Amino acid sequence: MNCDIRSWHYAFVLLLLFFASAALADETNSRNYPLPNHGSIQLQVPSGWEDHLTQPPNRLPPTIKFTQKKGSTFSMLITPLWPANENIKLPDGDNLKKSVQKAADKIASRAVEKKISLMELKGPSAQGFYFSVTDSEPKPGDYKYLTQGHIRVGDLMAIFTILTNDGQDSIVSDCLELMKSAKQNKEASSSPSESIEIRNLKGVFRLTVPISRLVITIPKGNLSLAKNTLGGSADNPRYFYFRDEELKLNISGWFEPEQSYLGTKVLWENVTREWKRGGLPDPQNVTFMKIANWDIIVYDILHPSGSSSNSHIKAHWLQAGTWIEVHISMTSDASSTEIRTKLLALLNTFEVTEKK
Repeated sequence: MNCDIRSWHYAFVLLLLFFASAALADETNSRNYPLPNHGSIQLQVPSGWEDHLTQPPNRLPPTIKFTQKKGSTFSMLITPLWPANENIKLPDGDNLKKSVQKAADKIASRAVEKKISLMELKGPSAQGFYFSVTDSEPKPGDYKYLTQGHIRVGDLMAIFTILTNDGQDSIVSDCLELMKSAKQNKEASSSPSESIEIRNLKGVFRLTVPISRLVITIPKGNLSLAKNTLGGSADNPRYFYFRDEELKLNISGWFEPEQSYLGTKVLWENVTREWKRGGLPDPQNVTFMKIANWDIIVYDILHPSGSSSNSHIKAHWLQAGTWIEVHISMTSDASSTEIRTKLLALLNTFEVTEKK
């Protein structure tokens, strides 16, 4: 009986959406959310909603969270995905429907509904499927209702989750309308003010991003500006990479907004998880430390030759709304302890200052 009521309810919601579309246009505004190397996703967002974009490191897909400035609380999460490489195809058509069905099957044991029906969602550019369920045993403080789905828009697949409570049917309606409005803008998502500037000065490299208040100065030594062709984080317009061929020393990193920083240990967990998925060797002798304003991770990677040491440090600096990550690595016949000491000493020569 409850299942029949829920099915009728969402059929009615879709009918309401059709008649309410003109009114919603006056209450929404167009917002663009940048996607690394994939332009941006454009959404029509109710004017009373707040948004927060979380951008993981290494140019991974971001997550957009919506909440309401005033009134009852709810939560909506959207993660636009794209293929990790050209040999992977995102699901569409029946395969997209199957991916949503799999998501529904995973949570069926916790749902009140004995049968979870999928519903189609169509917009000018977006097309997909979604379902709605009621949590059979919500914990105190948890949301009672879940609506989740996948849409295809442009060359993206966006996964969305809506969490609500009783009396929030209109919010679910607005969320679905938001997803129907999705468009992909494929033009470059970074402007000159967001791209790194590197100045080759006497004895040092001076790096900054125009919209950032921070400048990092790196002693030149025998370093030269290099190009990393591996993709991933190297495609970031705020990425830098230097190499000393003789010392087999690499220095790379990027500038990002401070709010993208999730904490050193969370970032490390995300990075090592991706390494494992890619079949890369586990880091060895991992140490966390703090020197000055740097939050540092020191680790070793087993060198294929077995006769050399390959040591790394990842260092994070947060100040004035900017997060700077620096990655320094060296391969040498010296011991890991000796290399680590050199890398930390080198980091200590970097100078981070605020623009005057």
